[in-house]
Amino acid sequence: MLTAAEQVFAARGLDASLEEVAAAAGVGVGTVYRRFPSKAALLEAVFERGIDLGVELLTECRELPTGWAALTEYLRRSLLEQSGDRGLHEFLYLAEAAGLHFDRLRTRVEPLLTAIVEQAKSEGALRPDFRATDIPPLILMLSRLSHTDRVLGPPLAHRYLELLLKGLAPSPDPVPITPPIDDDTLETWFTALRRPPRTTPPHRTP
Repeated sequence: MLTAAEQVFAARGLDASLEEVAAAAGVGVGTVYRRFPSKAALLEAVFERGIDLGVELLTECRELPTGWAALTEYLRRSLLEQSGDRGLHEFLYLAEAAGLHFDRLRTRVEPLLTAIVEQAKSEGALRPDFRATDIPPLILMLSRLSHTDRVLGPPLAHRYLELLLKGLAPSPDPVPITPPIDDDTLETWFTALRRPPRTTPPHRTP
């Protein structure tokens, strides 16, 4: 059921209902309520699993041969994940509940991020004034950009991540930057900012 919930919230955001989760899981909504007494409880479980996956990603990245490789891999994969998961983006940065979970994020994630950042700096691969606490605001800016438009947003976000990495590294990074968008595409993107995000019609149970 958690997998179904993750998929629904990823596509629809936090406004998705428990009825939609139940339909995606192939069960009645009563079954959802028996496992999770409220939508908040279900979101809590989804968020906890998200933290676990984030810790796994950081642990995997730390096995790379350099701190710079670990940092860039983490940033690229984190942005890719949040670009495709509207619910995770909203829960981490926009939901009122986000502040309640800050201590857990700081306790479990920040030490791993700090180790990667300090390793990259000790190698001379990262500017010395960069801190692990710089990472969440950077990811927020880029993931917010990725959600401005379903088609144009993600490639724009990934372009600016690569530009950002070029600025953080004292030496050239080998990953190429995607080309800039043309004037017509930029106008399309600006127009999309003034529209509410498109959503999938809710599932209806008979």
